[in-house]
Amino acid sequence: MLIGSFASLARGQADGASGTVAGRVVDSATAAPVAGATVLVESTLLRAITDDRGAFRIRGLAPGRYAVRVAAIGFESRIAHDVVVTAGGMTRADVALRHAVVQLSEVAVTASGAAERPGDAPASEAVMSRSEIVSRNVLTVDQALTYVPGVIFNNGSLDIRGSTGVAGGIGSRVMVMLDGHPVLSGDGEAVDFSTLPLLDVERLEVVKGGYSALYGSNALGGVVNVITRPIGDQPSTAVDLHYGHYYVPGRYRFTDHGLGYDGLELERSQRLSPTIAARLSLDREFNSGYEQDNGSDRWLGYTRVDADPEGRHPGSFYAIYKWEKDGNFLGWLDAHHPYQVPPSQLNDRSVAARVSLGGTLSPVAGASRRVELNPYLDYNLDRDTFPSDTVNPSKYHRSTRVGTRGQWSILPGGSHHSLVLGADVAGTFVESDELSNHQLGDAGVYVQDQAPLGRRAAVVGGLRYDWHDVAGASAQGSVSPKLGVVVHPTSDLSTRISIGHGYRAPSVIEEFTRAYEDGYNLVPNPSLRGETSWSAEVGATDHLTSWFWLDGAMYQTEYWGLIGPTLAGPPLPGSTLPPVQFRNVTRARIRGLDLAARATVVPRLVSTAVNYTLLDPEDLTARAWLPYRSRHNLTGSLDLLGGLCGVDLHFRSRVEQVLVYAADPRADITLFDLRLGYRVLGTLLQAKVVNVFQQQYVDVQERIPGQPRTIFLSALRYF
Repeated sequence: MLIGSFASLARGQADGASGTVAGRVVDSATAAPVAGATVLVESTLLRAITDDRGAFRIRGLAPGRYAVRVAAIGFESRIAHDVVVTAGGMTRADVALRHAVVQLSEVAVTASGAAERPGDAPASEAVMSRSEIVSRNVLTVDQALTYVPGVIFNNGSLDIRGSTGVAGGIGSRVMVMLDGHPVLSGDGEAVDFSTLPLLDVERLEVVKGGYSALYGSNALGGVVNVITRPIGDQPSTAVDLHYGHYYVPGRYRFTDHGLGYDGLELERSQRLSPTIAARLSLDREFNSGYEQDNGSDRWLGYTRVDADPEGRHPGSFYAIYKWEKDGNFLGWLDAHHPYQVPPSQLNDRSVAARVSLGGTLSPVAGASRRVELNPYLDYNLDRDTFPSDTVNPSKYHRSTRVGTRGQWSILPGGSHHSLVLGADVAGTFVESDELSNHQLGDAGVYVQDQAPLGRRAAVVGGLRYDWHDVAGASAQGSVSPKLGVVVHPTSDLSTRISIGHGYRAPSVIEEFTRAYEDGYNLVPNPSLRGETSWSAEVGATDHLTSWFWLDGAMYQTEYWGLIGPTLAGPPLPGSTLPPVQFRNVTRARIRGLDLAARATVVPRLVSTAVNYTLLDPEDLTARAWLPYRSRHNLTGSLDLLGGLCGVDLHFRSRVEQVLVYAADPRADITLFDLRLGYRVLGTLLQAKVVNVFQQQYVDVQERIPGQPRTIFLSALRYF
């Protein structure tokens, strides 16, 4: 029945006469093409992205009169009214955009599943553009995410609004996606940011708060969606060469060899036929690490193919392969030797391989109806050689996750009212000598309805059911509703209020691991249950003036069954430390405040950005502060010459609570970075100094030293 309905819809689109809108988007001041601009046909689901020449084409429009909105980061959005489309004809709609004083994103897709302005969704949503990522001079996506308001990293663990603390790289409470495809590993629900192709990123979208009503398990604390850029009509080649050097203070040096990293990334994009375009990149990275025994050696390959992007049935496909060899720094020797490991932990090594495949298929892609299928496969293999583990020094994990997501989006009556129906299913197969072998099944169904409330308001409601089953154990289920309202009192002010449910099923590693890792004995907990949350927030976004923008939100999240590592009794035989087990904390609460401000002092010359997150996290069962959270978290930037140069500030107050070494001294962390850039002969040359003032600090988790002063040089060239 459902397949027959889809087929009927597709025939209806094919049989009806339709027209096309095409044109170019240019800079009004220089007439230069604006690449990567989003072109939306109002009151439809149709959209396009401009290519390197600023050109776009949108097919499949029924005859009639339309408004076409064009938005690009760094420009003021513009609407072309009265665009008349005729049957079988092509209508030109060329648009010239003016530079915006405050550079913000005008389009996002993650919060609602459809392209809209971030302020049109009743959710706290932040967008980081490609130009900002480039100006930050970073190596991986996570290094850029630290500048997104509400996003915090605790010794590598991605944390939104205090949802995570330190997770040891497993059990992510943030759903991380690549173009809407989950990229969390099957065994540990971990995210590997090094596999995400940085040169291919168009923008980063972050939704904060429980969002399981749309994205299911792992969206307990929020969602990060990495959006890649389309492939243009013209062939292009990119070369990125970089080098870094760690300046470990002399009194802490543990080797006479230089410590640093270097890498080379090559990318080629080309149209293979009128309807097929491909992109291929290869990345080689070597990093000695600034800690003893913690270097890495990595190869990364990435390819993408776009098929018929302007046609009735567009599709895209990607493939990622990564091979990496890593050391493993488990903790320092002592406070006088913070970059060295105990002799017993020397030569711990891991070798990992990962393959990720995914695609987006659109069997129906009309003005008022769209069906998308998102199949994906994620395979990872880890082989560890840990002499420090006297019980099992050689071990492996192998996991394969296969799944797909299907979504049907419709505009009832062709209005601003939108309805989304969807389902996803995944199967995970894990083999491990630490975990034994396990088979997991996950499935979810969801619906979301967004309807206008007059001319200046909209309401969004959603409901989802998730099912999780581990072979041989009892199945778990969760219902996740959400409700939100957004109101625009003026054209510059957007207010929002929302409440939503979050859910995360336990990972296999959290549930079944028995090992000696990171200096601790981990013991299994087969009775572990999924964790849930309710998140509520009130927020507003306002352009107070043409040069000043402000966004703020007050929020509270209530957690039930929050999973975390806890001490599980006296030390096991042969160990001086108590065993650690993942358990459900009965109740927890996090209250807080997000603030983000952007200001332009001198257009295109001097601008500033400040992000502040206040956390008040409490374990309601123990009446204690949740571990590894700081009350005050701040990032700030002073950008010069359009972001080519700048100074960045990172501040977080003293961590109030830790799990093991509570007697170790803890202090505020204040770091400054310096960025310099210059364009010459089409090449972007950049230099960055991290931790300019060489602050010695602990990276949130006890006895893990923070990064010392580092000089990073890079050269990026497009041909």
